[in-house]
Amino acid sequence: MTLVVLRHGESEWNAADRFAGWVDVGLTATGRDEARTAGRLLLADGLVPDMVHTSRLARAVDTADLVLESCGGPDVGALRTELLNERHYGALQGMRRADAVARYGAGPVARWRRGIDGRPPRDAEGRAESLADVRARLEPYVVSILLPQVAAGCTVLVVSHGNTIRMLRRLVEGLTDEQACTLEVPTGRAVVIAQRPVPCASI
Repeated sequence: MTLVVLRHGESEWNAADRFAGWVDVGLTATGRDEARTAGRLLLADGLVPDMVHTSRLARAVDTADLVLESCGGPDVGALRTELLNERHYGALQGMRRADAVARYGAGPVARWRRGIDGRPPRDAEGRAESLADVRARLEPYVVSILLPQVAAGCTVLVVSHGNTIRMLRRLVEGLTDEQACTLEVPTGRAVVIAQRPVPCASI
């Protein structure tokens, strides 16, 4: 019936303006409050999830747990997958944004952050992702797992990360690359992006 996406609450590195990527950082007190508020709002809007999907990163998993607690503690297990992880920021991971700009220049950093094919310098293990890379790893999961659950009538909550949500919305809503790359995705704010009037019992 409904697909809801939610970026995790504010993390310690959001607050410090550092690129987190795949680094496992925790939520701040503000982030925990954002998650609880999101859960209360979902409950008030009649959007208590039947199914929850998160990345494997603690900031998303912890956000999902707090959301479910605030929804009244429904007995819903969260499916965790690295396919919903944030993009890998390569050599930028752990850097403050201002330090990245000072080292590489504002133009390159802007392209790496919001250009569909912009890929940051790779880390020591050769890893880094562009937004197009995130879209490619996400698409099979959206097509084979998420959308069938929505079409079957369930309220599905995805708790993930800014860039992953941009590409998820691009796939589900048919946005252009430019539209998706420029979406603002605030922490702790749920957005309904798809609805299907099919009963959940049909799964």
